[in-house]
Amino acid sequence: MKKFTKLFLSCAAVAAVTAAVATTAMAADITSSDGLKGSYDAATNKVTLEKPADADPAKEMTFLVFEGETDTSVAAEAVIGIDQNTGLPENTGLIEDSVVGEEDPEVTYTVKLGYYPTGENSTFTVLTGTFKAGKSEGVEFLVGDADSDGEVIAADASEILKLTVNKDSKAQYVEQIDTDSDGDIIAADASNVLKFTVNKPPYGSVNQKITVANPTPIEKKN
Repeated sequence: MKKFTKLFLSCAAVAAVTAAVATTAMAADITSSDGLKGSYDAATNKVTLEKPADADPAKEMTFLVFEGETDTSVAAEAVIGIDQNTGLPENTGLIEDSVVGEEDPEVTYTVKLGYYPTGENSTFTVLTGTFKAGKSEGVEFLVGDADSDGEVIAADASEILKLTVNKDSKAQYVEQIDTDSDGDIIAADASNVLKFTVNKPPYGSVNQKITVANPTPIEKKN
């Protein structure tokens, strides 16, 4: 079979996607830097996505899941879920009998959703996310590492401060940057990160690794 070369640069969009179901103990959240929200449930072998808030309800969408992280050229044998037709089922699902996470639970799977935003002459938009089916036990964070690059530096404090003034941030979950574990993201959390970068002693839970079964997503700003 042919490779799906630059699939999202040329394909027509396909149908609406329903709201994401709650993550269960058998599920893995989809991680995305551009706002794609959803989860994979190992018990049902389903990928369920949340419809983007700016999606035009009169137009269709495209859904693709494949093994690996290739952006523009996907081998046919790597594709485990695709829908370019006229509608997606309530749960988007994967190709029947596809194996996800069974042979190697640390394999990364990529999810792409293409759609047209509302407005005249809108451009076909693609959101991308990844998940690892083997992470059903929870999501691990380095507290204070707002951009998830594996270290806590001053730039992470800046990402936290953006949230306090109602701006978008690279941070994905509340627990990832809630340095004093009070449930709120405020300037004090950014301050704890900055103190750590200068002096390195414990400031709240900064630089500690934690695992959260059902982390709280940070609402992206418009």
